[in-house]
Amino acid sequence: MTFADFSGRSVYHCHILDHEDAGMRATIQVAC
Repeated sequence: MTFADFSGRSVYHCHILDHEDAGMRATIQVAC
């Protein structure tokens, strides 16, 4: 498994569609 630094926008979310519709999805800004 390879890991690398990441900076920029990323999306985090729940994989249950009803949860996504209820707001468990967002764009975040990652800064390293």
